[in-house]
Amino acid sequence: MPDEGPAGTLLRTGLIVLGLGIFCLSAWLPLDALRTRPAMLAAANVLGDPAAWNGAAVTLDRFLSGLAPPGRCDGAAERSLVVLELARLDLLAESGTASRGRLRVLQAGALDRARHALACAPQDGAGWLHLAMLQQVGGMARSEVIRALQLSARFAPATPFVVRQRIRFAERLHDRQRRDGKGGPLAALLAADRAGLADRAARAGGSGR
Repeated sequence: MPDEGPAGTLLRTGLIVLGLGIFCLSAWLPLDALRTRPAMLAAANVLGDPAAWNGAAVTLDRFLSGLAPPGRCDGAAERSLVVLELARLDLLAESGTASRGRLRVLQAGALDRARHALACAPQDGAGWLHLAMLQQVGGMARSEVIRALQLSARFAPATPFVVRQRIRFAERLHDRQRRDGKGGPLAALLAADRAGLADRAARAGGSGR
């Protein structure tokens, strides 16, 4: 059994407690990329039948480890590969099959890929949310995590699946570290996202009458 250590514990509290399992990541995979790229086909298999991948952390790890490092920009593929990196970290943390050193290496690689994806598409609100998740797991400064969330909200203020996952992540972050108070930046972001969802739901209900 690998020595889980602080890094493994951090991943469990960062990914699993924050609810970032592969079940909630499927909406970020573009269908056109899923049909045309081997990496995206693997992602479709993972996300299409998550239960079938229980215990398959090593398989996904080997698959991603065989890919070339980030190179030329391909927005759809880059975003989806970041999602796969999150899924790999989640599966490895849950299975306990990676050593502390291995988890640290994977965290660093996932952050590099997320930053590369944002360099290719800096106005991708989902990409900024991915970065915030990885920053939190990596133990980076809370101010950096909140800044990435704010940029996610700026560039994807009304995309429903991004807003819902941003709320879910921000709620857990806020509950674990109550430093904002009612007027802090994280509380303000949550209030704006919740109000936006409520407004869209009300308008949808009104149009259906």
